[in-house]
Amino acid sequence: MPDCTEPVAPEESVAVQRLRKLNAERRRSSKPHAPKAALPAGGEPVPEA
Repeated sequence: MPDCTEPVAPEESVAVQRLRKLNAERRRSSKPHAPKAALPAGGEPVPEA
């Protein structure tokens, strides 16, 4: 896996940023009142297309 300081393709960078944001939010919001907008009925997080 490339180091996070390495430049990446723009679309890759967007995906990486989105993943980091999702992970950070998931880490922070392990509480019942966490925002569930990104979760389908099953409760499993899915990456936005």
